Amino acid sequence: MSERCGPPPPTAPPWPDRLEGLLRRARPLGAALLLAGVALLAARALRHPERGDTRFYREGARRYWAGENLYYFAPLGSPPTGIRNNTSFTYPPPFAALSGWMLALPYPAVRVVWLVLGVACAAASFALAWRLVAARAPPVRPHLAAVLCLGLLLRFAVNDLAHGQVNWLLVLLLLGGLHRAERGHSLAGGALVGAALSVKPTAWPLLALYAVGRRDLRFAGGALGCAGLLLGASLLRYGVHAPTLVRDWLALMQGFAELSAQSPGNASLPGLFARLGAGLPRGEERWILLGKLDPRVALAWARGATLLLVLPCLGWLCLRRGRRPRAPAAALVLGALASPVTWKAHLVVLVLPLAWLCSDVARHPQRRRGWLLLAALFAALVLPSRALLHSEALDAYGATTAGLLLCLGALLASDEGGADLSADAAAPRAPTGRPTP
Repeated sequence: MSERCGPPPPTAPPWPDRLEGLLRRARPLGAALLLAGVALLAARALRHPERGDTRFYREGARRYWAGENLYYFAPLGSPPTGIRNNTSFTYPPPFAALSGWMLALPYPAVRVVWLVLGVACAAASFALAWRLVAARAPPVRPHLAAVLCLGLLLRFAVNDLAHGQVNWLLVLLLLGGLHRAERGHSLAGGALVGAALSVKPTAWPLLALYAVGRRDLRFAGGALGCAGLLLGASLLRYGVHAPTLVRDWLALMQGFAELSAQSPGNASLPGLFARLGAGLPRGEERWILLGKLDPRVALAWARGATLLLVLPCLGWLCLRRGRRPRAPAAALVLGALASPVTWKAHLVVLVLPLAWLCSDVARHPQRRRGWLLLAALFAALVLPSRALLHSEALDAYGATTAGLLLCLGALLASDEGGADLSADAAAPRAPTGRPTP
């Protein structure tokens, strides 16, 4: 008697696919939790409207449209005094001009509207980051990758939104510019990056330098041209006092960079090197660090050491531009490392680098090194947070900076190109969930 032939019984999918299915079904719950978090942030903003940086944006807009000095409580043309007697507004004039709408609303309403705009920019930035990744590597287990990325990024995202800062808007402009450039519209993409440069130019010029290095002069020209146009248009308000206003802003930025260099929360390379060389600021000597140099000497040494690390990395990205789909993400990490001051809220720019790394792990969950990398990033970026260890000492000794360096190293060391990833993603899948040979 012959045996009946038929298809083999279906096998259970591997755990990554089971987890992906579970996360897909849990999307409504995740959305509800995120909305509840936004509601809590809105309640906090209404209860303590005086907290956060939004009040400085509104005051900067008031002073701009009144024709007053944006940066010092002194008449225009007075000698700059470093950080003494400053108004706490630290942005270039274009942002003060564009914040004029805040003057039409009471401040509590401004705080809530700004929070809603920040959440919208965060959601759009997150979606745009995954679109940039998917353009080079069609997603595999996208829900798993998104949850991993959100877990690593949440600390910085909440910090920015809770303090009413502008970083999510900047990230949206940066990613929008990269997306337009990916689609062949380099000039428009550069203009979006230039708009971000006109609001906070501390580190984003690295993207323009990267574009010059990869010979995309339309992108670099669009960035520098748009930034210059917005700056020039905003300075028309001040007439003959425009040069002194720019001088005041540069002097204030120099003073803040020197003041904040040794702060425990400064995650940039100059900040870490300055702490290692000169210790913590006076009055904050809570931990023993490596050096007791003069702070100015330590800061000069720190900036030189940063250039020695950052410029070769940038050159490497430019030389291998055709084979590095992750190069723009690495340039964003380099910007955070090279900036004079990098606070936690600034690190929302990691949304694109982390999207790449988490997408790689979700695509190849059998590779142990990917999970080890994410574990190390979690220990460096998330563990020191208030919700977990609440350890300022870890940040002071460079935990967050180490996380940035790990992220940069992983992006630079990756040898996978877009074609390889696309082929892997498009391969037919066996019943076990693994690509068929």
